[in-house]
Amino acid sequence: MNRTLMAGAKKSSSDDNLIPLINIVFLLLIFFMVAGQLKTAQSGAVQLPSSTHTTTSESQAIKIIINTQGEIFLNQADSDSIPISPQALSEYISNQSDPSPTSVSLYADRDLTAAQLHLALNALGSHPTLSINLHTRKGGEE
Repeated sequence: MNRTLMAGAKKSSSDDNLIPLINIVFLLLIFFMVAGQLKTAQSGAVQLPSSTHTTTSESQAIKIIINTQGEIFLNQADSDSIPISPQALSEYISNQSDPSPTSVSLYADRDLTAAQLHLALNALGSHPTLSINLHTRKGGEE
């Protein structure tokens, strides 16, 4: 009789081996819930601008073209037109008779350097009422 009690005490259930595994799974789950972030926090309160697709009337807008060499052309795209300086561009904008905000269409060559574009934007930047539209092309379209 004593022998049967001891044999039953040694017999273990297969469920006892799963308990440590379940404990580890729950500990890992709790760790990742506490340590992980679902959304990264931004360092500052930045409100990003929205993008809209609008068309402006070409007759009302001042057309500025900047080629690869950084030459600025005003209201013309002809190869025989004379480039103007950034100072002359600023004077032209200042001498506009319409006091309301003016629309500027800026066409810059894709190989233009940032320094060359900066010269034209500085000339336009001294006029806070300007609405500057930088024209690009979509994908591989011309």
